[in-house]
Amino acid sequence: MKPHFIAVLGLVLATVASGQGGEFLELKSPDEIQIAWARRMPDAGMFWKHEHDSTQLAIFDQREGSRIEKIRRWSLVGRVISKAAWSPDSMFLVMTTESSGGHGPGRYQTFIYGDADHSLRCTGDETGTVGAASFSFEAPDTVVLAVLDSEGKVKAGESYPTKDVKVVLHEAFSKMGKEEEPKAQPTEPEAVKAPEENGEFDPVKAESPDHHWFAATRRIPDDDWIWRGDEDGFRLVIFAHEEDGTLSDRAWAKAEVGYREVTGLAWSPDSKFIVITTQSSGGHSPTYFKSYVFCMADKSLRYLDPAIIGNGIVAAEIDFEAPDVAILEVFDRDVDQQADDPKTRPVKLPLHELFEKLPVVWPLIEAVGPPAPKAEDK
Repeated sequence: MKPHFIAVLGLVLATVASGQGGEFLELKSPDEIQIAWARRMPDAGMFWKHEHDSTQLAIFDQREGSRIEKIRRWSLVGRVISKAAWSPDSMFLVMTTESSGGHGPGRYQTFIYGDADHSLRCTGDETGTVGAASFSFEAPDTVVLAVLDSEGKVKAGESYPTKDVKVVLHEAFSKMGKEEEPKAQPTEPEAVKAPEENGEFDPVKAESPDHHWFAATRRIPDDDWIWRGDEDGFRLVIFAHEEDGTLSDRAWAKAEVGYREVTGLAWSPDSKFIVITTQSSGGHSPTYFKSYVFCMADKSLRYLDPAIIGNGIVAAEIDFEAPDVAILEVFDRDVDQQADDPKTRPVKLPLHELFEKLPVVWPLIEAVGPPAPKAEDK
């Protein structure tokens, strides 16, 4: 019996210059059994820079009436999908890509997934350089690509014209170069919830008041459930500024939290703490903003909510009083409450007194740079 496939892949959701996130793409194969979902992935390090984005492609094998047995995954580094489509016979998935950083404009590296051997391959000598994002099919599996015509007439400063090249995939596929072999992990997709439009790729970032540090957060997919927006978490990275004002080459520290998206980020005036407010990625408890504090002294990320037991944080905004007193809006349980008019009040949290008592969320933070400079050295 022929396996069914579900593919998850990245897609150009907006131009690189716009810096926007985008939509989830769903592609049904002609046999209406296979489904492709699109997901663009941030770089693990400088993830707030859209020009470093990549594509993640994962394939799920499912036999009729059975649970999903395997997952295969590839990362197309520095590439984002321009167009993706299934062949008429549902045996191949063709994807044209472009550089997320805008390099090599007019050249579209093209990848093809084949279900015969569950491999991902890249076109090359079999086709020539693909010069357009669009392509078409002729049944059952012939893809028509627009390839740069190096023999065509071209004026100075202009690109080569293109010519149509027909590639019969069941004949040419095995001659194409294979991408790195994927991992195999059992899992099963359930209901799909797409990330909010124009929100999933927007980083939240801020420079410290002393101008020595740079912090950024970005929404990131779950390692396995990359198509599930309600499984998303966020990553925090901190970089030091070099003496010339540029960022160091590697992150000084980083941490990750699951199932939450960042709604606010602020440095304390003394540059020793970062407070982060969040909401559920799945939209649960929309008026509750679970909050965290990152401590520069020990490079730990800690839950802030235990400092105000019984009074949930109800707003994303963060204020400060010098040197490190965070001011957050909380539900006021000391007054009579009306369901249609909840009462809130500000609470002041002196972080230097509280942080050692707060539970640690992420103790295994990767630190690759020197320890944080002391206040008098900054």
